[in-house]
Amino acid sequence: MRPPEWKQNVLLLTNDYSIKDLISSAFGEETTLTHVETEEDAFQCLEEKKYEVFLLDQKTTDSPKGGNLKKEDQTFFLEFVQFATQMNPEVITILIANKISANQGQFAIKSGLSLLLDRQSISLNKMIYVVRVLRKRTFRTIKTFDISSTASFSSPLYHFLPTNNRYVPFIKAGESLNKDKREILEKSNILDLYAPRKEFPLIIEELKNSKRNHAILLTEELSLIREKYIQILFHFFNLSTDSHVNLGKKLLEQGKKISSVFENLIKYFDTPYEALQHLPYPRWSEIAHAINGAFYTLIFAKNLDVYPMDEIIFGSLIHNIGTSEINQSILGKNENELNEEELNEYKKHIPLGLEILKRKSIPVSEAIENIILFHHERFDGNGFPKKLKLDQIPTEATLVSIAHSYDYFYSISPGKSRTTPKEAWENLKYAELGQSTEKFDPEIIEKINPIFE
Repeated sequence: MRPPEWKQNVLLLTNDYSIKDLISSAFGEETTLTHVETEEDAFQCLEEKKYEVFLLDQKTTDSPKGGNLKKEDQTFFLEFVQFATQMNPEVITILIANKISANQGQFAIKSGLSLLLDRQSISLNKMIYVVRVLRKRTFRTIKTFDISSTASFSSPLYHFLPTNNRYVPFIKAGESLNKDKREILEKSNILDLYAPRKEFPLIIEELKNSKRNHAILLTEELSLIREKYIQILFHFFNLSTDSHVNLGKKLLEQGKKISSVFENLIKYFDTPYEALQHLPYPRWSEIAHAINGAFYTLIFAKNLDVYPMDEIIFGSLIHNIGTSEINQSILGKNENELNEEELNEYKKHIPLGLEILKRKSIPVSEAIENIILFHHERFDGNGFPKKLKLDQIPTEATLVSIAHSYDYFYSISPGKSRTTPKEAWENLKYAELGQSTEKFDPEIIEKINPIFE
């Protein structure tokens, strides 16, 4: 099982070697993992070196009967969290605990803890999924839509060459986007540049300063959506939020707010096609795929007048959450590449997704349930889990399936040539329609077609 590549420094405090082996396997060889067994060694490491991730194991034997943390234990790990944050404000702090109350968990999160994992149910599959969520790219996306002719930057901006999988300088530090470079962007259909992650906050401020009319920054708005979505995922793994009705409702509302932000961003463009050009994250990743898929779902649902829009977008964002608890090694394969055993394992993510939502006390509407249950059904009846066909498949589930399939055709990935939104749509139709089998309802596809004309 191959973990995601992440060249980071990780500090793990545990004297349980089964936890140590699990964490080491999840982060993989690209990560430099420092393992210590005492509090003194952990404090010393945090003082001497910058760590991007700090994991603290609160062993079951350290907790009183009933499993909840003692007040002194809670204060102890919060001191660690605060000290780690002081050493590196961007550090991701994770507590692995047996049991913790909702109040304790929320207090810990407010005090700076990033994530609270259940020691009883932690597994290699789930930990690899968590690492994928936590993983920070070296470069952050800058939308060229935001760059005015007067803007200049203290850090270089880069262009990504997908066929070579390389970032090359495009605008040097101190330079502006002059006429010649803007013509290059337009002729080559380049809608995104990239800034080093550490320089991203400063680039945002420089973009704001160059936009004197206080127009919205797509770069900043999409970054905020990304952070909100990651926080939603964190709640799914947060041990203290299980069976907490009020937190479940809040989680649903947070997802609905992302739908509202998308709707407001779409209004800045004259046509849905322009929004498709400028809004999506360009490079494929698990996080970008979920956000892009939700955005495309919104565009398509608006064109078909399918409601309730906010519930459909939330369903689109989290429809694959069940994949966090299955064998991660099969997720990089196409469905037609899976053998029978792997396909049966993959199918488990559908009921597991519903179980996670119920465990988190999230109100599951009919639309959300339909999306989770039926996003793998096919128009020709060859899908799963129910082998529904034709108009048996709920429209919202079909839209989510189309939207996320479209993202595979439009997103940039190493070795893949860049396409326009229309080219990607034509590629999707060629691959999924008019063959011996059909994945999507041709009538729904026909109703989406005008967006791309």
